[in-house]
Amino acid sequence: MFFRFLMPPVVFIGAMIYVFGIANLSWSFSMKLLAAVGAALMGYYVPDIFVSNRIQERRDSIMRAFPTPSTSC
Repeated sequence: MFFRFLMPPVVFIGAMIYVFGIANLSWSFSMKLLAAVGAALMGYYVPDIFVSNRIQERRDSIMRAFPTPSTSC
């Protein structure tokens, strides 16, 4: 939860610095702002995706540790 609240403003500020300062883009102001907002949205969802992937990897690891059921009776 900490990173879900921390990442959007950090990514937004980083994207603003990059889009308006570092990158020499010929985009309009609204396009640059939209790109920064899009980056902030990605910063909101990436921690959830990361945690979901880690949960799935752990679940798969646990399931591989169980013996496979025998089909012969």
